[in-house]
Amino acid sequence: MDSFEDFDVLVKEYLKDQRILNELREKTVKKLCLILAYQKKEELFKHIDGYSSLAVYAEKRLGVNRTLAYEYAKVGEKFYNSANKEIQEIADAFSPSLLIELLRVSDEHIISAYRNKMITTYSTARELREFAESAKD
Repeated sequence: MDSFEDFDVLVKEYLKDQRILNELREKTVKKLCLILAYQKKEELFKHIDGYSSLAVYAEKRLGVNRTLAYEYAKVGEKFYNSANKEIQEIADAFSPSLLIELLRVSDEHIISAYRNKMITTYSTARELREFAESAKD
């Protein structure tokens, strides 16, 4: 680096690229959730692709951890394929990894908590997990 200005430009470019990469990663995982939800529902992994399970399909074909495959399929079913527009809006506000924490909570409870700011887009995975635990009680 010849100067601080060159270094500063490099840092700014890096941070911009990181934001773009994170946005692309999130879009990709949302698509993955939809693919796995569809595969789980239709069982195409057996009939067309010849895999014994969704987990094997996800691992061999898509490079996804077997356990995570089922969680992502559930996220796709519950959130992205929901007939409830409010649930879809909430799904768009949260990353798939955070939505996993809300899988065991009823749609009504999630909507109410989101409206009342009990959960927000700034909630951490731990906070969402604690919310989900308290919703069981």
